[in-house]
Amino acid sequence: MGTLKALVFDVDGTLADTEMAHMDAFNHAFAEEGLDWRWDVETYTRLLEISGGKERMMHYWKQVHPDVKDIDGGGLKDTIDRLHAMKSAAYENAVQSYAVQLRPGVLKLIQSAHQAGLRLAIATTTSPVNIAVLLRNAIGPDWKSLFTVIEDASTAPNKKNLIRRFTTKPCRVWVWRAKIVWRLKIRPMVCAQPSVQGCR
Repeated sequence: MGTLKALVFDVDGTLADTEMAHMDAFNHAFAEEGLDWRWDVETYTRLLEISGGKERMMHYWKQVHPDVKDIDGGGLKDTIDRLHAMKSAAYENAVQSYAVQLRPGVLKLIQSAHQAGLRLAIATTTSPVNIAVLLRNAIGPDWKSLFTVIEDASTAPNKKNLIRRFTTKPCRVWVWRAKIVWRLKIRPMVCAQPSVQGCR
């Protein structure tokens, strides 16, 4: 096996255990909007199969209100956008209050890898705002300087499918993530991520 040259990190569930904070933030937004929705752990775990917060809410909306039709498509989108903004604000407050922190050892790993000259990247469908608040709080205002490549919800070409995937053994490799490896200017050796949307 060749020499390790880069590390590519997901965010939610990899850099930090964020999912319960995200769930609480969604529920806060629903309450603020006056909706009678409340996601429990079982419901939210199922919804994690849908990548992206806005997409997750849209999917749920269609499940619980299948008969509601949005004539011009604008009203529902505006509501989802408003909910997502409220959810992001609630999540940011949770991070700022240290309810969400990096996993033990992650910060040391990032710093050690950077000092050793490894290229670091982030590949996630998490929003840029959520990434920034987490890493700014954990690393400082210059956190971006540690990463050669950052691909997030604003740059993922298709969050539902992440373009397409092809299967190899022993892991699934996302074409979108292959682009990140290309930008790192390395040849991939191992792909590993503890997420149903990522490689295994």
